[in-house]
Amino acid sequence: MVAHELDAMLPGWIASRLGRPPLVRRILNHFVHVGARQTAEGKNNHIFPNRGRLMIRDFELSTKFPFGFFRHRRRLPAREAELVVFPKINSLDPGDASIPLDLGSVASSKRGLGRDLLSLRGYQPQDEPRHIDWKATARTQQLTVREFAAEDEKRVSIILDTDMGEKAVEKTSVRERLATEQSGVSVVASEQYERIASLAASLLSHFSLENAEFRLIIDGDAGEFGTGRPHLYDSLRRLALTEPRFPSKTAPPEPDPDIERILNESDDSHRFFVTANGGRGLSAEALQRLKIIGV
Repeated sequence: MVAHELDAMLPGWIASRLGRPPLVRRILNHFVHVGARQTAEGKNNHIFPNRGRLMIRDFELSTKFPFGFFRHRRRLPAREAELVVFPKINSLDPGDASIPLDLGSVASSKRGLGRDLLSLRGYQPQDEPRHIDWKATARTQQLTVREFAAEDEKRVSIILDTDMGEKAVEKTSVRERLATEQSGVSVVASEQYERIASLAASLLSHFSLENAEFRLIIDGDAGEFGTGRPHLYDSLRRLALTEPRFPSKTAPPEPDPDIERILNESDDSHRFFVTANGGRGLSAEALQRLKIIGV
């Protein structure tokens, strides 16, 4: 965010130098004593305070042995690796009326793997023996199996609105944010945006655990429908790298053409619109077809 603003204010080579990510040192582990010609191993868990992308470039060993007057350091080169920190996932309140967490509990009129009985029919070689209805078999004198109704399909589209509106524009100057970033502290463009990103991540995690088919849409960038943990991680990665948008204060709210286009798609999914602006910029028809969730 700071580097992008510097590009608009300064020549390219100056902006590139000032906006370069800072070198942040993190203490990963501490060894009290390592004997002569011996090795020591340690395991450490680190919790990063904010989502985003981090680059691991090298490691450093330091010690004050033997007398503690001086610190000796040695830098160990490492293969550059990228680390993506996902947004924080919180539990969702099942009693919240604005979040229909019971999707899939309603039986449909199609055959499926639900629990509600749909019909009885004659046995076929590919049928499972556990579905045989022995009472109906005794009554009709032929093998009869139970067919069950499919549950309402769990298909969910989670739409993240990155437009923060004029109320969320930060009042800190570029100089203040640059100084904060260079000190090694993460610069958060909007705390409110971090909360809705966390809410979107929580929804993704919930519906993944429910074995629902889901996709993440960030503004007009629609991902694919999918299920399972790999698809969840792909969606959380996209969510970790997204940034808020701060429109001009003089720009009047207008219907979002991307949202209108998404609503016109016949994907038969339940659509959650995660936003900090309520229904700002949405048409009346869109408001009726979206489940608005905000913080």
